[in-house]
Amino acid sequence: MSTIVPGHLHPSNGRSVIDWNQRGLIAYACHSFIFIVDAFNQKRIQVIDLHKSAVNNILWSPPGALLAEPQSQRIASADISGQVIISEPKNGNRLAQFSMPNTTITAFEWFVWKNMQRDFLVVLHSQTTFALWNADTGEKIWSFSFLNSLTDFSLDPFTPEIAAFIAGGTGILVVGDVDLSTPPSGAAKMINLSIQATDEATLIRHSTAYQNVIFVATRVKLLAIHQELSCVFFKIEPDGGPIVSILTIRSRDAFVTVTANGACALWRGKYNVAQDRVDGQMIYERVAQSESGRGTARSGGAARVVAASICGCTNSSLSLLHTNGRITFWQIESDSTPSLGLYRSVFSEELLEFDQNLQTKPIGNLSFRQIGLCGGLGAGVTCVRVSPLEIAMLEKVDDDNHLLQNRNLAAIGTSAGILYLVDVFTREILKEFTLQSSPIRCVEWTSCNRLLTAGFNHPLSTTNAVRNDLFSIDIRTGISTRVRPESDESPITMMRVSFYRSYLALGFEREPLEVWDVRSMRLLRRMSRACPLIKDMAWSCKHCTMRKTEGEDGGIPVFRENLVVLDSENRLYHIVVKGLHVKDGKEVSTQWKTGGWTIRCMAWKGDQLAMGDADGRLVIWDLAKREAKNTRVERSPILRMQFSRLAGDQTLAILHQSELILLETESLTRTQVIQLDRGRAALDFDLCGVTPILVTNDNMFWYAAESSQHNSLHSSLSESSRLLNSSEKRIEKDLALDLALDSYLTRNTKKESKPEPEPEPHRIKSELNLCREFHLAKWNGNLVLADLLNIILNVQNVKNFEQLPPHLQIFWPEKAFQERETRVIGGCCGVREVDEERLVERAVVLGHKAKRAAVDRLIGSASGDVRLSSYKAALLVSNHDDEHSKSLIKLIATNLIANDLVGEGVELLFIVGAGSDACRYLQSQRQWLKAAHYAKMGLSGDELTKVFEKTLQFLAVDQRSMSLLWECAFKRWANVRKLLSSNAELAQIASLLPETDAVTSKNDS
Repeated sequence: MSTIVPGHLHPSNGRSVIDWNQRGLIAYACHSFIFIVDAFNQKRIQVIDLHKSAVNNILWSPPGALLAEPQSQRIASADISGQVIISEPKNGNRLAQFSMPNTTITAFEWFVWKNMQRDFLVVLHSQTTFALWNADTGEKIWSFSFLNSLTDFSLDPFTPEIAAFIAGGTGILVVGDVDLSTPPSGAAKMINLSIQATDEATLIRHSTAYQNVIFVATRVKLLAIHQELSCVFFKIEPDGGPIVSILTIRSRDAFVTVTANGACALWRGKYNVAQDRVDGQMIYERVAQSESGRGTARSGGAARVVAASICGCTNSSLSLLHTNGRITFWQIESDSTPSLGLYRSVFSEELLEFDQNLQTKPIGNLSFRQIGLCGGLGAGVTCVRVSPLEIAMLEKVDDDNHLLQNRNLAAIGTSAGILYLVDVFTREILKEFTLQSSPIRCVEWTSCNRLLTAGFNHPLSTTNAVRNDLFSIDIRTGISTRVRPESDESPITMMRVSFYRSYLALGFEREPLEVWDVRSMRLLRRMSRACPLIKDMAWSCKHCTMRKTEGEDGGIPVFRENLVVLDSENRLYHIVVKGLHVKDGKEVSTQWKTGGWTIRCMAWKGDQLAMGDADGRLVIWDLAKREAKNTRVERSPILRMQFSRLAGDQTLAILHQSELILLETESLTRTQVIQLDRGRAALDFDLCGVTPILVTNDNMFWYAAESSQHNSLHSSLSESSRLLNSSEKRIEKDLALDLALDSYLTRNTKKESKPEPEPEPHRIKSELNLCREFHLAKWNGNLVLADLLNIILNVQNVKNFEQLPPHLQIFWPEKAFQERETRVIGGCCGVREVDEERLVERAVVLGHKAKRAAVDRLIGSASGDVRLSSYKAALLVSNHDDEHSKSLIKLIATNLIANDLVGEGVELLFIVGAGSDACRYLQSQRQWLKAAHYAKMGLSGDELTKVFEKTLQFLAVDQRSMSLLWECAFKRWANVRKLLSSNAELAQIASLLPETDAVTSKNDS
């Protein structure tokens, strides 16, 4: 359970300080703390306090490989001092820590390498140094220094060897040889963004749907770039100001942008082509947008959005982190899809259709809906008071139906005049009230349901007079009333409510003490102007009595209570208040005289009166024994003291600016010491039992129990521990979320009304079970398993699984695969600045319409080497059918490949129909992914099968999870069952597969 309630963010908590994992947990930073939020109930469940400086980067570890042993989740975080910490969120423990001397962290990402999914981190240090670190041991593996100034980077999710950097703000630097064992060679290509220096790029993200697509945000533009062809194929100036986040959607060609004013927009990919034209346009169209600024601050004014994240499981839920520390939760919804307004009640596949024509289309009218809020304390926290336990016992209030009843509440005031009510034990913000236009400088409880707040604004003139605000508020209704009329007077500096909550003492900076009756809010007495100025005061909890007057209704209670007042000359005065009478104060004889110690504060309980001075000295005077004990607790001034309210407990809490000490007053021994980090100062405190409650100048509320920080989530919140356990089969939640799951499964796994003629009962049952397992895997965030089941259902021609999503494009049938690549070629042929050599190479591999589009571009090319372009165009339209020409071109191609001109050689081989030879050459140079793509683009039948069989042999050694997907695509069920059966959690899936292998696959690959 989180022991801290955060407030306003640190200026260095930037756009990379929030991340949402597939299990439904959100990690975000506020100052140097990392908070874990359960997205299901939108509550903070853990706090990690390991950093000493403000955190500026956070990333959850990626999910483990499909066939790997389940591993607990981890968090990588970096701060502005350059420290990177790997931590585990269950207990908040540090697993590794590392840094590079004299550098800061610009950005980092987990380096997913083959079978080792989460052991490495690539980090960009100080905009020039790119380094690979072992996240388990904290050892640096290699580093490489660039000449360019790099401000952000993104790893290709399909090819981790490729990293794209923002270079100089106006270009994208693509490095294609990021390796585990050796640093990059330095060979890189630059993609010019064709933007002015004043409009520099600020953010870069790879698409998680399609390979080679990069999104870049500048100060005023949104760009889409084809990484391999080095061209900007889409550009737009969106509304709403600078883009804070680009959130890509994995299963659809779509993404969400979030701007600083809180506006969210959903964009979907679209291909426009005119009739009888080969080339077309790849664009992104906005299909939904939210209003700006909604849900940011109900009473504290609009707050800028700092960062945003998207649920990696549903791709339909968003979390926006605002500068005031609040997180707003948004859901993309459709008017044609039933939604319960709950997290995981709808997935992106139910909002965006991906049809057989490879088009992403909205289903119904889409909109953004705010579904929740995780509150924060905002800025300017000033004071705190805990509702004393004795109030409930004295008033005997029993209203279990009320939200605030039977809770330990802390009232927190702020400089904006806002009052927060926080449950001390759960650290949940229950209520928020805007009370006064001035800062709340004092707050006191007068009953279980009523509070007093006081404050004033500094005058703009040189006068010392102010207009004080003193308000009483009923926390059940939120109705507040002004207690004192406005007038020019001295500022109120302190309020003290008596033990029986019957009287209020008001202290002023330069005016005499006032005593009020709390129940009637009536001024009983304003002391004479001859009375001294007050430094501190305290009511007694022992020397007080209560009696009732005679009457038919049992009489009216009359209280006799005692107040001790400390003046600026170390003199004590005793004041007795009884009913409507306030007796004159009598000076109490003490050993502290004028000219001695400078007493700053006092506390009174029973027969013990404690006083603290400006040099950290403490004196405890026993009134019964008439003796005093003194000690020096610290060298810094004592700001405030408070006795425990527990009966018979004489624990004294002593507040210094950077330290809080709990002292056992009989032996003067320390029972607890709370040290604050450098740069953090205590503003106020109170006690809940003997547990200190602190507010600090970084707008944090602390529940400072001795062993509360980094609580184990196993013991404190069982539901959340399931979220953190990656081996859990299903996320078990409350009734509402069970209903959401049932609704989702009903919508997506319902049985067809009429099965096929003469159905095979075992097959239909297996397919239905596979469908259910697929949707359960998605619901639980096991997306790797969901991909496996998606491919299995696809190759078995199960309805609603005929078309695989974009991120599984490599497993598409050749016709669909080639159509998508043809559209890419057509869209990029119309772009002025493009890597023409690579464009022609891919067009030749594809052939047909793509080849014609490339020829048209070469003929019409007005830039570069016109003569070379013309020769290429002539070569592409020439006839190469005779064997002599083919043999000669193959020989030329072989020589080119031998001289490291692989692209040119591959292109020639495909021109003469020797694409299978070209793919073998690529495989011999370990370009396995490129060989697979080219084979899918330009081969068919046995030639295609042979290329993929060899690729499969490679994957079986280096990438077992990917090889399992390919085994399914080939319908090699015996091998699939063998691999699945080796994992206990996947054995059930193996039992649902067909008994015999297929001769040929659905994709003929």
